[in-house]
Amino acid sequence: MENKIESQEALDASIIFAKALSFILQDKQGIVVDIPPDSKVYESTKKVVVFKFMDKIHIYKSEDDIAEGTAVLLDTNLFENKD
Repeated sequence: MENKIESQEALDASIIFAKALSFILQDKQGIVVDIPPDSKVYESTKKVVVFKFMDKIHIYKSEDDIAEGTAVLLDTNLFENKD
């Protein structure tokens, strides 16, 4: 039996996990997560904030030195269009 996760399975698992987080987090709430050193998606990033905004889960790269697992409340002005 092969233990390799297929890309569609990984995508499905990510979508299910994001949906589960959307039930746990309140709007504008997030949590800091350290990125594994072997990550290919976020090669130059050490931390991200996973947060809920407008009923969707987002990932925001963070340069701040905040401990993993720290709960944060986001300033959503960062995400509004500035015309």
